[in-house]
Amino acid sequence: MALANQVTMPLTAGQRLSRDEFLRRWEAMPDFKFAELIGGIVYLPSPVGLPHSRLTTKTATLLSCYAAATKGCDAACDATWYLLDDAPQPDVALFVLPEYGGRCHYVDNYIGGPPELVVEVSASTKAVDFGPKLRL
Repeated sequence: MALANQVTMPLTAGQRLSRDEFLRRWEAMPDFKFAELIGGIVYLPSPVGLPHSRLTTKTATLLSCYAAATKGCDAACDATWYLLDDAPQPDVALFVLPEYGGRCHYVDNYIGGPPELVVEVSASTKAVDFGPKLRL
């Protein structure tokens, strides 16, 4: 007999999960904004400081202007990507739309496949950004 109200365990840093289980738990936590699955391990970033936020804003503005001026391109901030078996959330990404020959595709509310450019602001996340995230 299936449970009518399945209990969902919260995400915690360091857990090893499949992408499907990671996304199921994440979607069950609507107030939870940032979480990544890299190499099958859950990463929960610390709060973002002003220097990180300022640089991300400037980078997003630059890539948004580029995308607006380039037919078939788009940019995204903090979007979750289906990439291999993981679900990273790059700070900013630039990608060619699938209808223009891009390698990415839409998966529900997410994006699958590799973006053409990923920008990570690594002021406080160097260990992850220059380690498992870079390898991904």
